[in-house]
Amino acid sequence: MLRKILEHTLGLLTDAEFAEVLDLVTVDIKVNRYGYSERTSLREVVRVAEICLGVMRRREVAREERMRNLLVKIKPSILQLFCKHTYKRFKRPIDKKTNPYGFAALNDDGILVCTKCGKRL
Repeated sequence: MLRKILEHTLGLLTDAEFAEVLDLVTVDIKVNRYGYSERTSLREVVRVAEICLGVMRRREVAREERMRNLLVKIKPSILQLFCKHTYKRFKRPIDKKTNPYGFAALNDDGILVCTKCGKRL
């Protein structure tokens, strides 16, 4: 019943999203309602679930954006000569088959790579 109400107001949910929303709603109600001996109506459960789902979806968008920003395109070597290099540490090169133009996520003890042209040190 709750799933149908949420899908009617917010769009379709995957099984994983719905399970995570239920977990978040359960924890929220236990902490904020049950702990203070308050009752929770269906309307309040739906409102809390909508808030939790909105937070989850914003978190996913932010995670995808961070991953998109961590990729560095490798420019041709002639263009690397004219670059004013800005080096950051990266974990390892991404597999050539999946993405031949980038490096994996930032890491403290990785290799130095220019974020503008992709030159390694």
